[in-house]
Amino acid sequence: MKRFLYIALALTLAGISSAQYPPAPRAPDTAVAQPSGSNADIGFYQQALAGGVREILLSRQAMSQSASAGVRTLASTMVEDHTTLDRELAEAGKLSEPPPSAADRKEVADLQRMSGALFDSTYLAAMERDHERAITLFNETMLHAHELSTRDLATKALDTLHHHLTDIEIQQHRSAGD
Repeated sequence: MKRFLYIALALTLAGISSAQYPPAPRAPDTAVAQPSGSNADIGFYQQALAGGVREILLSRQAMSQSASAGVRTLASTMVEDHTTLDRELAEAGKLSEPPPSAADRKEVADLQRMSGALFDSTYLAAMERDHERAITLFNETMLHAHELSTRDLATKALDTLHHHLTDIEIQQHRSAGD
């Protein structure tokens, strides 16, 4: 009987102590995703899609205008890979692909007036800058996105973006050597 009273007393005291102190807040669980209906990461999707549209637009111009077979091949890869990525981003973010911005259309018009090495170096510099920005955006998203699916997509795309940046730098060195 005494044993029963000790257990009852211990349980009562445990109940009192937990009532006085609410449970400690849990650290955010990085494996817990937001409900699929909410899209707390919409800004990422919008920025990533706009960047992809820009890279496709500039790369299509390079495919038709570059004098370098290496730059044309790179541009073709950019169009193919970013078209695929943009489809995935649009679907995941429940967005449609935005039209090219006025600044992007102006940049294409400026590129159209160039030729040869000037065209190639300007295009490659734009691709390098765009990919550095994209890598920063996707890294930040990989670490801080609200939805697990957004983090997964950013992580998956980073490998491709890094490969692109490496290929861009290779083409820049080859063009500098010509």
